[in-house]
Amino acid sequence: MEKITVANFREVQKKLQAEFDLEDIEFRIGARKQDNSKGIALVYVSNRAIQNRLDDIFSPFGWKNEFKEINGGKSKLCGISIKVYDHDDNSHWLTKWDGADNTEFSSTKGGLSDSMKRCAVQWGIGRYLYNMPKLWVEIKQTGKSYNIIDSELEELKKFVQGAPSKFDWLRKNSSTKSNSTKKKTDTSKKKNNNNSKKESRKTTKANKNVSNKNPNFNNSVLNKSQKGIISDLIKQVSENKRQPMDSVESLLLKELGVKSIDFIPKNSMTESMNILKKLITA
Repeated sequence: MEKITVANFREVQKKLQAEFDLEDIEFRIGARKQDNSKGIALVYVSNRAIQNRLDDIFSPFGWKNEFKEINGGKSKLCGISIKVYDHDDNSHWLTKWDGADNTEFSSTKGGLSDSMKRCAVQWGIGRYLYNMPKLWVEIKQTGKSYNIIDSELEELKKFVQGAPSKFDWLRKNSSTKSNSTKKKTDTSKKKNNNNSKKESRKTTKANKNVSNKNPNFNNSVLNKSQKGIISDLIKQVSENKRQPMDSVESLLLKELGVKSIDFIPKNSMTESMNILKKLITA
């Protein structure tokens, strides 16, 4: 039995998020085309597999579930609780919730089952299946419902297992999109780094301006008194205890002995405060 603590929660998380054997995975049809020739394959973990995983990790006594009716009884809400332990080894129940509408057939049972599957995903169980691309498969009508034809189902199983299948092009396409997203993220990070460098150069320039105006004001190594004066100024301005620009001019010109405050933008108090904060943290 696994006990969730501050020290081991990452290890427990990996066990919850581990992939399942094919026998624990189920398939059904979601949205269909108008002519009912194809439908979107929904891939999910069976409720029995979810229960077994929770039992294996926490024992049958380390977790529990509960259900509530919502939306006038048309939907079910499931809560899965796991026993966690604090630094003093005291146990507490931690609960996560999710819900689902009642299904068309066996509405009550279907709503309970689907809500638990969705709730399990909140804990990371079977979440990897939600990252699969949208799969359109050939379907056939069986009574009032529609099922995936056998040949398509076999290809789906191969795809889920990572084996070669007719849907491999979707995997490659998904990988390309992932790489594209990564490139955009890297570009964004690079842009942010460049902006940070620009801000740093602005601060350095402001510091040099101050030093040039008054050699006695060493902004690269502020003494405790100077830092205290600027910190008090920032606090007073934020609390509106003084007129903002008057405070800046008064303290910098008189108390710090600066001859000019040209490096402080008078039309932007926010930018002024940011520059002052950088001066005392440089």
